[in-house]
Amino acid sequence: IGISQIIKIPNSFSKLWQNNYLLSSLNDQSLYRIKFNKNIDGILSMERIYVGSRIRDLKYFKKANVFILALEDQVELGILKLEIELSSIASVDDLTTKNPSLSLITMFPLSK
Repeated sequence: IGISQIIKIPNSFSKLWQNNYLLSSLNDQSLYRIKFNKNIDGILSMERIYVGSRIRDLKYFKKANVFILALEDQVELGILKLEIELSSIASVDDLTTKNPSLSLITMFPLSK
């Protein structure tokens, strides 16, 4: 998949994504949210999040609680945020009907 970076998702990002990691991909043009086992030598779960551009770099911006992506193909910056109302989740069973997901909300072209 052409891994470009892997970072731990801050636990402050979402109560639902505690101890998760984000892996960015060049060839697959996607992010992967990964939950490792306790020893970090096996994967418990993995979710692919398609972005549609090669992801060169990934940084978390704490004040806005978003991730900033440096996208290579179109020379753009992407902003990712979690879209879910935590107050609407009454139990873990609600997650099957109210699926939290990351979404690309903005892409900013950069001049060459």
